Amino acid sequence: MDLCIYHLSKLNQKLYLHILYVWLAFFSLSSAALNAGEMTDARINIGLKLFRAILAADLAIKTKQNNQNELPILIIYKDNPHKGDKFSQILSDMGKKDGHAQIKGIPLNIISISYQNFLDEKYDSPAGIFLVDKMSNDELEQIVDYGITQHTIIYSPFEHDVKKNITAGLHIGARVHPIVNMKTLKASKIQLKSFFLKVAKKYEP
Repeated sequence: MDLCIYHLSKLNQKLYLHILYVWLAFFSLSSAALNAGEMTDARINIGLKLFRAILAADLAIKTKQNNQNELPILIIYKDNPHKGDKFSQILSDMGKKDGHAQIKGIPLNIISISYQNFLDEKYDSPAGIFLVDKMSNDELEQIVDYGITQHTIIYSPFEHDVKKNITAGLHIGARVHPIVNMKTLKASKIQLKSFFLKVAKKYEP
């Protein structure tokens, strides 16, 4: 199931919320049987789906295309390029139309890059950044500062990163919810569709 908001745009909001909660509740139940490594991959995989959903909920997403009319997306890893490539491929296989991954009809340009190269190289403002490795507090701070300056959604599937000012992630409690750092969202000047925020847990430091 491709949980992307624009795919559900023809349904009423009540039905969308029902579909999302059912799907997230299923993940909550199934996650209990996973070991630590599988759980990390599971968090990343569900995170990629929610990442697509939050990008589609960005009211300014169409303004974030590059000169080739694509949405630049960065997948950041620490030191294992195979991991970056693996999850880049998974993201590129979601929401395909005419052979290309798209969000709201806009093709994605997905770039897998190490954290060090991210610091060293200059990029056009990406529409979104997804972290596939746990970062140190200093590394997170660098990424968050970049995201705020570039008005970019930063997504981490790792526990507590949203409390460290990452824009969005996932919260696992009795159910699984998207979680959004409202302070970072405001500082980044990003506005999300209201029905996404209805299903999200809001962290307000």
